[in-house]
Amino acid sequence: MPVITCPKCPARLKAPDGVNGNTRCPKCGTVFPFNTPAAPAFEVVDGPPAPSPKAPAPPPPRKPVVRTETDEEPDFEIVDEKPKKRVAAFVDDDETDRPRKRRARDEDDEDDEPKTKRKRDDEDDEPKAKKRRRRDDDEDDDDDDDTLRGKKKRRRDDDDDEDEDDEDDRPRKKKKKKRSGIGAVLAFAGIGLALLLLVGGLLWFFWPNGVGANVRYLPDNSQIVASIKVEELLSSKAYKQIKDEFPKVEKDLETEKEFGLALSDISSVLVGGGKTGAKPDFVMVVQTTKSVKADDLLAKIKDNKFTKETVGDYVMYTRGTNAFCVAESKVVLISEPDALRKVLKRDGKPNFSDGMKAAIKEADFSKTIAVAVNVKEIVALGGKGGNGVGLPIDRAADEYAKNVEGFGGWVSVNTDINGKFTAIFKDDKAAADGKKLLDGLSVMAKNAKVVPTEAVDFLEHLEFKLSGNRVELAWAVEVSKILKLAKSTGSKF
Repeated sequence: MPVITCPKCPARLKAPDGVNGNTRCPKCGTVFPFNTPAAPAFEVVDGPPAPSPKAPAPPPPRKPVVRTETDEEPDFEIVDEKPKKRVAAFVDDDETDRPRKRRARDEDDEDDEPKTKRKRDDEDDEPKAKKRRRRDDDEDDDDDDDTLRGKKKRRRDDDDDEDEDDEDDRPRKKKKKKRSGIGAVLAFAGIGLALLLLVGGLLWFFWPNGVGANVRYLPDNSQIVASIKVEELLSSKAYKQIKDEFPKVEKDLETEKEFGLALSDISSVLVGGGKTGAKPDFVMVVQTTKSVKADDLLAKIKDNKFTKETVGDYVMYTRGTNAFCVAESKVVLISEPDALRKVLKRDGKPNFSDGMKAAIKEADFSKTIAVAVNVKEIVALGGKGGNGVGLPIDRAADEYAKNVEGFGGWVSVNTDINGKFTAIFKDDKAAADGKKLLDGLSVMAKNAKVVPTEAVDFLEHLEFKLSGNRVELAWAVEVSKILKLAKSTGSKF
């Protein structure tokens, strides 16, 4: 297999025998014709190392030929390949700009004779996306670059030699930088992924359903979590209608003497806990509309004989079975002393069971009212009648309740009152049986003579839907109909 020499640089190429045509030097980019006898295969042969940057004079009879799109270029391999990493940059599909910069330097060597030199490769002005193409695309682009470089000329001065000599050493150094750069990118990517998972987990756990950051003040293993957006409720059209119909409701909701906060000072209330009785562990987290201080609350509370106690970074005030703490400028915690003390000592996110998390996911805490209950744990704690955790679960519903693992729901109050509650059953069959029972109870209530017409009208707006192991109850009712129902039952709100 014959070896052909590039007329513009010392590169020696081994080409198949019996092939005539034009080829392009992979080192300097020169396209030149060649003739070789026939041979079936070609291989890489060792050649002498590349000489100094100054290229020898090209053989007189051979001149560079501009390659056209119809010219076929046979495969060949590089013989002279002293800096192996540089050759690998041509042969491999390396996605860096080193091959082009090296070719631009070699083309300067090509025109080292006393004549104007071809202008440097203007690929630096090309978008980076074009630089990162596979070898086949690069060859097509190189053809266009050869034509452009033939038309554009520039002068060469002595400083170019020094710059290009430095550039000649650049590929080897760049490879090291590339490794360190990849390492840094991987390190940052790993950190970013970890942060994404952390933030994503927190957002999944707290934010999608609007529980918010105040959940950090709830007790561990809470089995009931509920919230009410007081400010939103008081400004709703529905509340205005209720207040007009039942003027006493506003007076009944006074809280200033009890907590030191007027109803208008409260933005929202979040409540969570798992048991009642002599020592309940429920904690009420009050988000205020403006900054408050403990002294402000003490001045308004009717009986303000509280004892001051420091718990970690917090200051707690206790009085018998009552305690409160201004945890933040707009966050007031109210609870039983032991329960509040535990929350303040923990000073972080509470631990909730999987059942509680599932119930929270069904309760949209961005709505006016929301509630989530881990029924399975409550039943296990003895939630029957008025004892245990205090849920009114009677004997007739006891077996039915054992099939329910939890429920969550929300109520949106504005002009109308609409909402959705979802019961989570232990399996699909239990959910199907539960829906049948609810449908039957609804029909019985509608047909019962003792049920007032207003209640039947309300029941007509209820819609039950079965989805896997869940039964959804949704409704949308005008406030006026709820007021009629309240009046028919003798309610005074």
